[in-house]
Amino acid sequence: MRKCTERRDIPASNAFVPSAAGLIVGGEIVKDLIKRAGTMRIAPEMAEGNEQAEIAAEKAQAHLQKYHQIVKAKKDGTWVDDKVVKSLGSAGIK
Repeated sequence: MRKCTERRDIPASNAFVPSAAGLIVGGEIVKDLIKRAGTMRIAPEMAEGNEQAEIAAEKAQAHLQKYHQIVKAKKDGTWVDDKVVKSLGSAGIK
């Protein structure tokens, strides 16, 4: 029988270590993706003249215009959903 004064031979494990390691690895992956995409954090005053910032602003503007077109079409009742929808029967489900 083990006495309470004896030390354990097996070291204890911390439950937070695997999750912390996963967060660190995930952060490094995000950094690599940002570097590969050529984007970065910059201050608003530095955005003027920055090529990547201008490309990102153009993309954001294009998305905003498309969004406004969709909203307008929905309000006018002319919106046609671009999803492909199959009935259960045509999908082989009865």
